[in-house]
Amino acid sequence: MATTNMQLIEDMTMSLALSGTIKPDEEIHTFAHWKSLGFSVRKGEKAVVSFPIWKYSTSKKSGSDETDGENGEKTGKMFMKNSHFFSTSQVEKITPEMKARWEAAKKRRLERRKI
Repeated sequence: MATTNMQLIEDMTMSLALSGTIKPDEEIHTFAHWKSLGFSVRKGEKAVVSFPIWKYSTSKKSGSDETDGENGEKTGKMFMKNSHFFSTSQVEKITPEMKARWEAAKKRRLERRKI
C-alpha cells in the first residue's frame, strides 16, 4: 500500500505530539511550505524533525529523453527525499516591514555583486 506525504506528515505530527515534542494542536511544515503560507521560520530555529517524503521530478538527465512517445509530454519520476519540518511555535507571520527589510538587503547584495 502506497503512503502519501499527507499520511506521513500526519503520522509524524501525532508521534511528536504524543512524545511531548510539540503541542497537540501544532502543525508541522517544511520551510518552503511555511513561506508559501505567509510565515517565516525564526532565525536560529532547528527543525523539530526530519524524515523522507515523496518528491516528484520532471528534470531531464543529459543524453536521455524522458518524454511520452505518443504526445511528446514530459514524464517524471518519484523519489524519497529527506525533508526538515518546523512547528507552529517556530514561525512568525511575515509583516510588510519584514518584507521591506528583506528586499533592501537583497538589493544591497545585488549591488555589491555588480561592483
